[in-house]
Parts: sequence; C-alpha cells; structure tokens
Amino acid sequence: MSRRRIVIDASCLLKPLTGVGVYTNRLITALLGRASNIDYVLWANSLKGRIDISQFPSGTWSCIRTRCPGKLLLNLWAHTKWPKLESFTGSCHLFHSPNFYYHHVNQAKTVATVHDLFFLRHPEMTERFGGQYFSRIVPKRIPEVDAIIAVSQSTARDLEDLLNVPPAKIRVIHEAVDPAFSRTASMEDELQVLSSFGIHAPFILTVGTIEPRKNLPFLVRVLAKWHERSSLKIKLVIVGGAGWGMNELRNEIARWNAESWVHLTSYLDQKSLAVLYRRCLLFAFPSIYEGFGLPLLEAMTCGAPIIASNNSSIPEIVHSAALLVETDCEDAWIEGIQRLIHDSALTQQLIQTGYSQVRMFSWEKTASETEDVYKDIL
Repeated sequence: MSRRRIVIDASCLLKPLTGVGVYTNRLITALLGRASNIDYVLWANSLKGRIDISQFPSGTWSCIRTRCPGKLLLNLWAHTKWPKLESFTGSCHLFHSPNFYYHHVNQAKTVATVHDLFFLRHPEMTERFGGQYFSRIVPKRIPEVDAIIAVSQSTARDLEDLLNVPPAKIRVIHEAVDPAFSRTASMEDELQVLSSFGIHAPFILTVGTIEPRKNLPFLVRVLAKWHERSSLKIKLVIVGGAGWGMNELRNEIARWNAESWVHLTSYLDQKSLAVLYRRCLLFAFPSIYEGFGLPLLEAMTCGAPIIASNNSSIPEIVHSAALLVETDCEDAWIEGIQRLIHDSALTQQLIQTGYSQVRMFSWEKTASETEDVYKDIL
C-alpha cells in the first residue's frame, strides 16, 4: 500500500487530561512510534491554543493548529454539511475521531472511537450540552462512518442493541494503562506525597470525574454506615475534577458529617496518583456505567485490591481480579469492604490476579489493531 495521509483529531488534548484525552494521548503516542507507511497529521483545534503536543515522539508526522470555537463547529456540523473537515486539514485519505464528535468530510474514509453510550442508557444522568449533542448526533451520523472502534465488548453490544449497528462495522479494541503507573517511588517520596495532601490515616481511594454516573454519594453513604459498625476509622480519598454532580456529593458529605474523613482532590499528576493507588487500603469503583474503566487498569497495575460494581464493561476489564458487587446494594458494599480490609488472603489473591490481568492490555497492541482498522477500509 502506498503512503497514506491520516488525520487524527487531537482537539481533546486539553489539560488536565480526562478519560478520552488520556486515550487519545496514549494512542497517538503509540501510533507515532510505529514504523509504517502512514503520514499522520494531528488536527489541534483550540480557540485559546492550549493543546500541547510536545510530548509526542519525533517522526514523519505534522500538526495543523486552528482556533475555531469548538461548540460553533459542532453545531454547524450537527445542522449543515459545512465546513468540510479538509478546509482545515487539507486532503487526506482517512480521518479518525477519537471521540464521536461528527465531522463532515469530502472523500476521506472515516473512523470513530465510541467510548460509551451512557447518554442513551441513562439520559437522566447526562450533562446537558454533551448529552443532548450526543443523543441527537450519534444515532443520526453513525451510519455514515466507515468503521467504528468500540473500547469494550460492552460498548459494542450497546452499539448493536441501541443503534442497530452491524457487528461487521465494529472493531473492539481495548485501551491500556500508561507505563508510568508501573514505576515505583521511594518510601520517603510516597510519604511526602501523602503528607502534601494531608493524608495520615488508612484510606479508601476512588478516581473519576465527579458526576452522577460515578455514584460517589452512594459510596459516601456506604462508608458512613460502615463507620457506624467498625472501630477502624478510615478516610475516603476522591480524586477527580468537579463535574456537574458536585452539589449532590457535597450534600451527602454534609448529611453524614463526613467532612473529617472525606478528602477531595482535583486531578493529580500520574506520579502522585500512582502513590495513592499503591498506598490505599483498597480501590472502590461504584460506577453505574462505564464504557471501559481506565482507573481499574491503573489500580491493578499499582497493586490495589479492587471492589467494583458488577455492570457494563467492568467485569470484562477486571475478570476475576476484583470483588464485584451489585451497584446499589449497600449491604453488599459494606460486606465487601469489610472482607477486603480484614481478609488478607483474598486481598493478596486479587492483587496477584490483577497483575496478571493488566498484562493483557498494552498501547502497542491498541495501536497495532487501530492501524489494522485503517488498512481494512483504505
């Protein structure tokens, strides 16, 4: 196959990187590190020019920066077929959207990554702009895309069940964990990180943007009731940016007078987050729905025992490397937390199984399978 020019939308690489941004960053890094006959072009659209691409390896790739209001472009593409993508990027053989923001193209083949269909499964828990946009655009535009990458079998099933997407059009390609989480720090450095956050007691960790589907008020309630039954006092450390469900979480914390043992941080750098994973008693993931669940891989990499909801993609990602419980069953969560804290044999079994499970995922594999999708449709 002759050389191909492939454009990847890098517009989501705004710091701090969240789930889709992390996926896009690591995928691009892995793709650019591969020897191939592809000339990659990163399209970085940001009104304020805040997209940093300095971390990517050198090679035969280029970047095109534009400064158009993102919401304006999305609304134009939602209601018209103008402007064509190539008016920003020049001609290309294929365009890949790592998040399903639809773009009109002239003749280029198109690939879209679909992370989840939460906005269709639980519209009542979806943020207004994003939920309305995706609910309107995805069902309408999915038939026009040449190939779809689903990040889990769970998301693939949702595409088939909710949108009647033919299975032949879907390729399941898992995400992976950043290698930085495999690096260890000295005891002194770890204690310094904990001290900087004022964490001096045993703690349970949870990670994710604070929004309704993460089910964090439920976790606060579970731990408040666990505290009523136990003499062991532990903290809950919540790592993640404030989303649109912040008030509900704060109200639940106040309701249980939990300000002394609930610790909120914003997004953390990987080094600090890895320390929290390694130092926590356990990692709790009570999410109502996940398309993939990247924090699960991070926790397994760092040796944190996991208790998680038994829904959506979560069992697929952890297999037997976590204690899975019903999402909204308080008694099951209280009992599960009790088991992980006091049953050292179970804890070690989950940790060792997690080390084995996480080796099933790599960004090199993700990049290779993604390039296979490109080649199949070109």
